[in-house]
Amino acid sequence: MLTHTRSLALLTFLLLTVTALSAMAEETIDLYRTQILVKSQNEEDRNAAISNSLANIVVRISGRRDSLKQPLIKRALQRSGPYLSSFSYGKSDQILAQGEVEIVATELTLKFSVSAVDALLRRAELPFWPASRPSVLLWLVQDDRIDGRLYSTDGDYLQVIKRAAAGRGLPLKQPLLDLEDQMRVSVDDLWNFNSDSIQAASKRYGADIVVVGRFSEISRGGQSRWFANWQILRADGDSLLETEGKTAAAALLEGVERVADDLAARYAIVMADSLDSALTLQLSGVGDFAAYAEAIDYLEALPMVTSARPTYVSGQQLWLSLTTEGDLELFLNTLQQGQKLLPPATTSLNSDLNNTRYTPAGSVDNPLQYFWQARLKGSINAADSVVDGIEKNAEESVVDGAEKNAEASAVDRGAVTTLQSLDAEQDLLPALVPND
Repeated sequence: MLTHTRSLALLTFLLLTVTALSAMAEETIDLYRTQILVKSQNEEDRNAAISNSLANIVVRISGRRDSLKQPLIKRALQRSGPYLSSFSYGKSDQILAQGEVEIVATELTLKFSVSAVDALLRRAELPFWPASRPSVLLWLVQDDRIDGRLYSTDGDYLQVIKRAAAGRGLPLKQPLLDLEDQMRVSVDDLWNFNSDSIQAASKRYGADIVVVGRFSEISRGGQSRWFANWQILRADGDSLLETEGKTAAAALLEGVERVADDLAARYAIVMADSLDSALTLQLSGVGDFAAYAEAIDYLEALPMVTSARPTYVSGQQLWLSLTTEGDLELFLNTLQQGQKLLPPATTSLNSDLNNTRYTPAGSVDNPLQYFWQARLKGSINAADSVVDGIEKNAEESVVDGAEKNAEASAVDRGAVTTLQSLDAEQDLLPALVPND
């Protein structure tokens, strides 16, 4: 009997552990893939869904909601079919209204052409927010008229937030709100934006960005509205936002949109107005968002660097346009002292690689080449080996993996129709600097 009780307790513990790990799992978002509910499988409904989905994709990848006002984007939305690479239909349990009749919706999965969409953004001179994005941990608290302040676990509210985050391409995490969370950060800590307690409780989740949202209903002049305040905690500084709406869902939805706007403004790649007076730095070994953000923060913290603007990304390589004070020799000496950037053995002020003997070092055609080694432990030769591997394999593996996974997912949901895209070239990201 005792053995049975222990086995049951162990089974219960394992089930709770698996549930907790599932809740902590980070959602993976394919930037070029959407799912939308349609009333039927006819061409008219499908074309409308393609246009609406392309608009969402443009906002998701550019990071800007006002991108849809750009004339080139408006024309593309009127002729959105060629930007689609495949589509498939699946079953749904959702209900849509068709006049006075309710019908069961059909789920339409759309996969857009990476190269065609990237080319569109490049022609429209829009920013590009790479797929390596910060994971966001969201704490949500509500001031309820009856129960007072409490952790918000309302399923409807959370679904609104999840859909909005997925639509903007934000990998969203939610706290478990277990005993450990509640001991580390109280409802009042969250409501009062107590950063120290919030950061301490958030460490276990390993998120890049921590967001706290608090919301309540307020009656004014006989009318009721919902107000929400948002605190965004980042390594490079904090932000405060405020949203409102006629319903709680509207205020929360706008909050997620504003958070996405804030992060995109900081991390999306913007085409430089002029690169003539700036130094171009090609940085290898930038494999995830943490390295991406850390490298930019490190460069901008250097005394002689006034700005470090990302201009291009391919695989694990990042190009930046640096505005500096002082001459090139001084800048290189500064990098050497910092020991965060490791130069290849061939790097010099007069490198003749790729026929650049007479091209100024630090120019677009002859960028300064370094390997980001903030977490690297090993020799220079080991780092050079990693760089060689990145240059040969990174872009192919990323492109192949992204396309195969997306298509496999679509096949699992049903028959997939593959379409001819605008551009057969499979560039993973838009070439904003080299040879553009």
